[in-house]
Amino acid sequence: MCELMYGLEFDERVLKEWQKLGDTIKTQFKKRLAKVLYTRLTSKYTSVGACCTRP
Repeated sequence: MCELMYGLEFDERVLKEWQKLGDTIKTQFKKRLAKVLYTRLTSKYTSVGACCTRP
């Protein structure tokens, strides 16, 4: 399994709303976002027969 790092840039208005959220909601959102990104990345690589590897 590969480990990937992503950065997320917030619109200033959205960042203010994000900061208002509780830690539980933030954690759930981060887990879901990671799952979606991982699923898209792995499906992209498996569709062309490549493997998810770090250069």
